[in-house]
Amino acid sequence: MTRTHLVFLALAALAATPGCGGGATPPAQNAADEKPTEAEITQAQKPCSAADETHTADLSSGKSTDHFAPCAQGGAKDYSALVRIEPVDDGVHII
Repeated sequence: MTRTHLVFLALAALAATPGCGGGATPPAQNAADEKPTEAEITQAQKPCSAADETHTADLSSGKSTDHFAPCAQGGAKDYSALVRIEPVDDGVHII
């Protein structure tokens, strides 16, 4: 076969394959449409630290230290943040 025949066969094979996915496009969803379930909310809630509290971490222990950030004053169902301080060979990771 010549190169022209091979190119023609390759193009014909590509044209014969069905489109990726095909069918109708699902309606777009935004974040406001997806409400978390009560179980997801409960799982996401973490304890709140006191405001203006000084936390300590023993960097020589070789273990990470976890502390929770204070929650907003606005409500009890706030999503607090976890701060992890871990010593590494060349310094400290704060996650």
